[in-house]
Amino acid sequence: MDAPFRITDVDFQPIRPRQGLLGFTSLVLNDSLRLSGIAVYSRLDSSGIRLVYPERVLPHGAKIELICPITRACGELLTHVVAEHLRRLEEKLDLPATMRSGGIQDGDSPGLS
Repeated sequence: MDAPFRITDVDFQPIRPRQGLLGFTSLVLNDSLRLSGIAVYSRLDSSGIRLVYPERVLPHGAKIELICPITRACGELLTHVVAEHLRRLEEKLDLPATMRSGGIQDGDSPGLS
């Protein structure tokens, strides 16, 4: 995937999976900007992951996005990089692919921890 930016230092903090939430990721963009607090969810159709970007709820209830990809290509690249990082973690820890594909019921698995 070609992109005008470079993504490095991908980190994943697992949690006990619940309601599809697997954990949180952070990454560095162009060796200049850290993006963190990005939630990693399993897809409902078990076809991989989806990223949910942080937002803030203002006192009057309006939500504002703190970070988010502007283009589809950027969003797909970020998802691809995080999914690859998770795949390598699974291989390194010798975990079954079902850990994030929906094969294990929420709350029954410690995730990648």
